Amino acid sequence: MRCLFCQVIEETLHTHEAAILATLDSALQTNEVARSAVLIAAAHWIIARTKLPLVLSQLGASAGLNLLWDHHALEAGSITARRTRS
Repeated sequence: MRCLFCQVIEETLHTHEAAILATLDSALQTNEVARSAVLIAAAHWIIARTKLPLVLSQLGASAGLNLLWDHHALEAGSITARRTRS
């Protein structure tokens, strides 16, 4: 069974395919913190499938700014993905 969040992401990718592909034609700013949105989605996908904690390390120009992805939520349609704190 696929997670509901994964279904929403897949639908969004199909719905906005042209805009996504157009965006990919432009150069990405290497220290763009908005990339964390992709990390949130990927992390939830990985955690849902492995049931294991996820630890990230980053090398590069953003000086670790994208390591704060778990401090934010991602909304896609009626689904919200956010870190659960114990």
